[in-house]
Amino acid sequence: LIILNLLGLLIFPLTTSAVTLNDILIGPFSFTFATSVLLVVMTRHRNQLEQDRRKELAAKEKHSRHEAARTGALLRVAGKLNAQLDLDTLLETLAEETAYALNTSISIVSLYEHRQGVLSPVQGKGVTQEQLKNIPPFPKNRYDQAIANLGNVFALSDLQTIRTTSYIEEFKKLNFQSMAAATMEYEHELIGSLTVISHGEPRNFTEDELLLLKGLADQAALAI
Repeated sequence: LIILNLLGLLIFPLTTSAVTLNDILIGPFSFTFATSVLLVVMTRHRNQLEQDRRKELAAKEKHSRHEAARTGALLRVAGKLNAQLDLDTLLETLAEETAYALNTSISIVSLYEHRQGVLSPVQGKGVTQEQLKNIPPFPKNRYDQAIANLGNVFALSDLQTIRTTSYIEEFKKLNFQSMAAATMEYEHELIGSLTVISHGEPRNFTEDELLLLKGLADQAALAI
């Protein structure tokens, strides 16, 4: 419509000798052109603001859904853990609920043995007791070093590319592909670790998933 108006102004001098093309260019054409450009710029700016607003609302809604899902999972697991009085049953429940919450086929619960100074796998979901026994204990000094480098909750997306250690080597034998782990501690005292593992293609655990895993580890430490 704007282009048609401009073309009409340019054609108008051809229909009458009283108005020259120069008069049109200096007067109404320039005004109409400048106004049209301003209108287009304002319209695009308004549309961009609306798109940004919708993206922000969508991001907030997504964040709210993730928060609600994480809170719901934590509350569900807390209820089940708090209902357990037997340690073996509690660890079994923890392994099952953690694998379910993080949507992984495998989870492993390790407890810290003070006398030996190691973290030993004691319960798992998706692995047999024999496989758990074959996973070597993790020395606390090396665990502390790993936590200092990676944080008390971290993820490794491709275990097959990591420098071989006795601990990782057993994971490779079991065809474990990706893992995420969180420290279980209570009042700055190490209780153990909570690990989830996936097979197949490498998996990049999201920040929300790591926060959920850490929340589960904190609940588990309190329950234990």
